[in-house]
Amino acid sequence: MAFPKQKSCDLVDFSIELLQQQQKMIHRNQHRHSQSQQRRNSSTFSPLNGRSLAMVLLPLVFLTYMVSPTEALTCYETVNGKTTIKQNDTWLYCSLVPATMVRDDKINGTRFGLGPDNDGVEAYKAAFGMNESQYRVLTVCIYERYDFSRFLGLKPDTAVEFAFRCVCNYDLCNSEGTFYPFLKTLNEESYVVKN
Repeated sequence: MAFPKQKSCDLVDFSIELLQQQQKMIHRNQHRHSQSQQRRNSSTFSPLNGRSLAMVLLPLVFLTYMVSPTEALTCYETVNGKTTIKQNDTWLYCSLVPATMVRDDKINGTRFGLGPDNDGVEAYKAAFGMNESQYRVLTVCIYERYDFSRFLGLKPDTAVEFAFRCVCNYDLCNSEGTFYPFLKTLNEESYVVKN
């Protein structure tokens, strides 16, 4: 289960506070039990009985569960020409639309995360699902044609756009903004990252 960082921090703070309160209660109980033991002079009594042990372990188990790493994918994301690092629980892939030249104009690339909320991912799942110990898909690149004239009610083929994009499936794999460095980085990182 993954929590946003703020909620996770609040829960960790709450867990620590709960643990501190329970430790104080255990200390008081141990002190009472210690006094009781001295009065009874019994060697069979343990100040850390089953109930006290459960009171110590329960918050520790809860704290461990809450602090465990999340399953969210981290990708570079470009918004209005500025690239930042973002994390999202619904992303399965990071995407790169590489910068390119069209005639004499440079078209800036973009980077973003992909998941079922913002794109169809079945083709990517099928491709990356073929990974084995001897074979690994590093990226899936597609060249797409979008005919927006059908949606805008224009003459056919008057609002056509083409897009080339690549997707990858590990944290920050869309680090490079142009195609060749993107492939080079994937090649180098393929020796390190194991999916």
